[in-house]
Amino acid sequence: MDALNVDLDNILSNPTTRHEFFPVVTPLRWKRWESILDEAGILKEFSDVPVGIRDGFRLGYSEPLASSYIPPNHSSATNNPDVVRAYIVKEIAAGRYSPGFKVTELDSHFHFRTSPLGVVEQENKFRVVSDFSFLRNNPTMHSVNSKIDYSSFKTDYATFSQCYLYVANAPPGAQAAVYDVDAAYRRMPITPEDQIYVCLHFDGLIHLDHNACFGSKSSHAMLGRCANAICAIYRFRGIQDVIKWVDDFIFFRYPTNNTLPRQYSYDEHFIDTIAADLGWPWAPKKHCLFASTFTYIGMTWDLHNKMVFFSQKKKDRYLAKLANWNLGLRVTRKEVESVIGTLNHCSLVLIAARTHLPSLYEFARCFSSNSHALATRSITPKVADDIMWWRSQLSAEFCGMILRPPPAPLDLHICMDASTSWGIGFWMEGKWIAWRTISGWKKDGRDIGWLEMVAVELALTAIIAAKYRNVHLIFRSDNSGVVGALSSGSSRNASQNLILRRIIHLCNDNNLWVTTSWIASEDNPADDPSRGILPSSDDIFFPLPKLPAHLSKFIEPPVTPRTARVLLLHTHT
Repeated sequence: MDALNVDLDNILSNPTTRHEFFPVVTPLRWKRWESILDEAGILKEFSDVPVGIRDGFRLGYSEPLASSYIPPNHSSATNNPDVVRAYIVKEIAAGRYSPGFKVTELDSHFHFRTSPLGVVEQENKFRVVSDFSFLRNNPTMHSVNSKIDYSSFKTDYATFSQCYLYVANAPPGAQAAVYDVDAAYRRMPITPEDQIYVCLHFDGLIHLDHNACFGSKSSHAMLGRCANAICAIYRFRGIQDVIKWVDDFIFFRYPTNNTLPRQYSYDEHFIDTIAADLGWPWAPKKHCLFASTFTYIGMTWDLHNKMVFFSQKKKDRYLAKLANWNLGLRVTRKEVESVIGTLNHCSLVLIAARTHLPSLYEFARCFSSNSHALATRSITPKVADDIMWWRSQLSAEFCGMILRPPPAPLDLHICMDASTSWGIGFWMEGKWIAWRTISGWKKDGRDIGWLEMVAVELALTAIIAAKYRNVHLIFRSDNSGVVGALSSGSSRNASQNLILRRIIHLCNDNNLWVTTSWIASEDNPADDPSRGILPSSDDIFFPLPKLPAHLSKFIEPPVTPRTARVLLLHTHT
């Protein structure tokens, strides 16, 4: 064994040297978390949380280091040295960074690796980040993030749809309070064994980082697990409803009486007391008291008037982003993707927005995957026309939507499935549809997960073609990833996420509510059609939906009774 690996093992096995080099630093009180989770009867579900708080959370990266690796920092860091130095001083004072070591001093004890530092400016504030995705596309040296299996880290966040339901169903007098976790990621300790992978290098010194930070794929999940656990604790202690998005928490409370003045069973002091007991650090400057309106995921929600909308400040910000987007302007791919991201976000509350996004998707595809970062293209007439529409919407006095509670679920035994060997199957109350894939569909991030998500979109097109509106439907899929993505409202797969966005738009445009449920493959009646094993042509679902244009390169139109008979004859022959 490498002598330095032996030295590292000796350091880790000795409590004194372990704490000297790799302390577990967090304000969270693991014993209280363990005690309250046990009291609530959910310690088994969240057993990893108190253990992670006590011993540090695993990074998810465990590649052995044959030597130390110290890449140069990004120019954004070297060009802003005072920003980086001030941040390092602050983190050392908080105990989250070690004091600086000379490279030779640390390298004589164990191998380590650093990731390039960068500085990002956001709303006139500077954030120091570690680029754990460096190096990119390098066959000889991989990045930290490339070796982290994100699928092993489970967490979830409340989506637009979930917040919609909370507000739409809230009784008269309902209120919400907004809380934000102070330096959220930096409160999550990293296990000593993994701290050698998250070092940083500046001014010729190496600092060991003892806590999770923005940039690591697993930091999100460390925070998410603790956030899930504290939400469960709050509900156990009597909080009526709470939702979260990363480090933003929304607490709801409902009146206990029907007359004025309203009375409530808890206030902010109750929430603060529970957090203090657990060592959970709320940021007081970002706290908003209980009121009938609140801000969540960049939108203003009104519990009294049942609506969600963009504030004037947000509208002005988005309009400024589109200000110069006129016909002929040359823009980079990064600028196009940034505008698409903003408008996708806006489209959640603008019902007609879906029809004004495809031109931007098409424009983005004009950039080749290997084109230079500064390469530009001219804005097309289609894009310019759609941008004009977006400006008109964002310039309106009210830019939002009215919230209505969904009806009770209508179970029509709707199932869908996808198979890489043939295509997609749909089943509803004994009727079926099948779509065959086109050779070459499986590339550019499109995989079975993407195809399973497409199956959901095509199922929706069938439902809409059959004139279903203003109903709440249950969709069954045997792909747990798709069920999870639909429940959480997002997917880590970029191609799958684009389909998911279209699904959300289809639901919004047609007043459809969809609840997803997992079904075993052997019980899924859509499994056979997805594999080209077609039932009787007499049982084809009608009317057959039109294939969406954006899928025409990958999927054939639905099988008709005539083609079904031909396929069945060919199969039997």
